[in-house]
Amino acid sequence: IQMVSSQKLDLLPEEEEKSFTSDFHIKLVEVARGILEHQRFIDRVVDNMFEMMFLLNQDGVILKANKSACETTRYSSAELVGQHIRKLFPHSEGLVDYYLEIEIQFTTQGIVKDSEVFIQTSEGELLPFSINGVKIESSSGGLLGYTVIAKNQTETVRLINQLNRSNFDLGKANDELGKRYDQIKREIQEKEGQRRTLEMELATSQLVQKTFLPNTAP
Repeated sequence: IQMVSSQKLDLLPEEEEKSFTSDFHIKLVEVARGILEHQRFIDRVVDNMFEMMFLLNQDGVILKANKSACETTRYSSAELVGQHIRKLFPHSEGLVDYYLEIEIQFTTQGIVKDSEVFIQTSEGELLPFSINGVKIESSSGGLLGYTVIAKNQTETVRLINQLNRSNFDLGKANDELGKRYDQIKREIQEKEGQRRTLEMELATSQLVQKTFLPNTAP
């Protein structure tokens, strides 16, 4: 059990392996090695996840942070493991306590679903994330810890901001187009008024000219 927990079973000296002579001991070694290999497989899968993944104990202390979590937050694994998850949330009084909101969701619902938060990197940069997580309980119902998966929303926010800017520019262009349309309409109305004035002046001139002519030929 001690060797399995320290994940050093595969490093047993050959002479120690040979000391396991009974079928029971040999079977125990095979099962323990299978468990370790399965654990390594899970660790590789977790480390290659695109999203950040944290494993927390029941007090919110980080037990494991995958490669994406370290690369995104710019902390090393050694700097994260053993620290409270609050370390990754901003400490500004002007921002809400994101960890408290997540803790309330875990307590009341047992899960965290699409919670929008900001995570602070080691350099102080605030990045938008969507947090999902579940409680991990033992078979007897005791709380063992939490898994937290955080999806970076920086690109999504950038696209939303770009869309908002495009909509703003489109609305501004539409307003300018409306103003130009009103201006052209006024110009057409002015031209139409001028045309009617000219027609009236022409008709008046024709009428005046006719009055200068005699009714019968001289």
